[in-house]
Amino acid sequence: MVDTTPFNKFVTQHGGPESVKDENPMIEYEDGDVKAYWVSVYGSPFIKAPKGLFTKNYVYQDFCVEVAKMIPPWRSREKFHEFMNQCLAEATVRETLPGMEEGAVVRDAIFSTLWRHRTGWQPYKSRSGTLERYCDYDDDERVHRSVEKGDPAFIETRPEGPGYPEMFIRINALMDAMTFLQSQGVFERRITREEVANELRKMSRPPYPRTGVSPRRLRATYPIPHSMFLEWREANAKIDEREDLGYQNR
Repeated sequence: MVDTTPFNKFVTQHGGPESVKDENPMIEYEDGDVKAYWVSVYGSPFIKAPKGLFTKNYVYQDFCVEVAKMIPPWRSREKFHEFMNQCLAEATVRETLPGMEEGAVVRDAIFSTLWRHRTGWQPYKSRSGTLERYCDYDDDERVHRSVEKGDPAFIETRPEGPGYPEMFIRINALMDAMTFLQSQGVFERRITREEVANELRKMSRPPYPRTGVSPRRLRATYPIPHSMFLEWREANAKIDEREDLGYQNR
């Protein structure tokens, strides 16, 4: 589609009537499993596309009126679909703002839940001198000897694994803790079990050979690199500075 922005600018600069301006539809999209579209018409700022914008002529017309006070020409169904397909073919990828990446909200909620979890834990320290929050099977001097009921995670380097410490996230216990936090209004929105499972699947590997026998603790778990959680925590160290003091005031 020809960029008519110069024509529209010419009209504005020479005091021409708004009615002769071209629609000049421009589309940007956030790339992901489900794409989110942003549209500019008649030189307007990019606005998130309402449902039906690309398939219903009247929705597109209403959109133009709302954002640009202009009514585009009415097109037959076939012409409208041809017009929109051409616009979509020329759509460009929208730059994603930091923290708005696909799955960012869900991943942050998962790690926040793991960090905030306290049920049954006391401020003991491991040999590394850090607060021991979860059972670490790699630490022979660990205070907590085994993973306990209700614990959403544990740490272990498995023989069938990648060869480095992994954090095994137990989805049932994780969802119990997350549901409680959601009831307290901790997160931006309600996060479903399906969203959590899909995000964990992206980050993890199969927890054990499908043909083998696994320890009971590995059932319904998603193993992710422990370093991934540590990196998240380091990047979000200011979320709650009291955490770094070992819960002295709890």
